[in-house]
Amino acid sequence: MKHGDGCYASIINSPRHVSADRPHMPNHDRAAQFAPFAALTGLDNAMEETARLTLSKPELDEEEKCLIDMMLRYVKQNINAHMNVSIICFVPDLIKDGGELIKINGVVRTIDDYTRTILFDDGRLINIDDVTAVEIIKQP
Repeated sequence: MKHGDGCYASIINSPRHVSADRPHMPNHDRAAQFAPFAALTGLDNAMEETARLTLSKPELDEEEKCLIDMMLRYVKQNINAHMNVSIICFVPDLIKDGGELIKINGVVRTIDDYTRTILFDDGRLINIDDVTAVEIIKQP
């Protein structure tokens, strides 16, 4: 028998069977039972990750580097004054190339020239080479 010669003629106009013993399964649950067979599992996550934007690390000129160095030396010389500073630094992304610029406000506990790190009173640690701007916040 061919598909078009009436092999379904006896059932084509019959009403849809509804079970008297079992409740109707919602469409969401019906779709979920086939989820393990989805050919594109993880595609949504991959697309979100690809669409997530990252910035490249800013290249500072010599004048900007000199200004940052001068500000950090001033903070280090006055470390006991517990100055409140605002530092903008580049944080590399753990997954893809690039990263983001973040602003950290706080009191600097130490500046270590050997490890090239800045430690804040709240325990945050940043790399001096990732600093793009330093500002001393006026004390109230």
